[in-house]
Amino acid sequence: MKNLGKMGEDLATRYFEYLGFVILERNYTTRYGEIDLICERGGEVVFAEVKARSKSNRKFLANDIPESKLMRLQKTARTYIAQNDLDEYRYELFTVIVQKPFAWVKIISI
Repeated sequence: MKNLGKMGEDLATRYFEYLGFVILERNYTTRYGEIDLICERGGEVVFAEVKARSKSNRKFLANDIPESKLMRLQKTARTYIAQNDLDEYRYELFTVIVQKPFAWVKIISI
């Protein structure tokens, strides 16, 4: 399962770089929790939570993150925002579905 998660983060990283984002942090951790990716393009910072699955299940997307996890993500992001004096940012859920022979992605702003 850990390899699937790393593959999802690697795919998300490459996708954001393809879109012209600079990866600022991977697995940014504070006492509140971890953010999988923090990236920036044109002054806007994106905090991305990456979810990787081995099969498609249309129900899981945003519902797959419990409210408690969202609160930890926000607290962790606030730490980064305060340390870096950010004005523009957004949160995204980056979903990777791995189905041989390829993977597809879905991005949802949360």
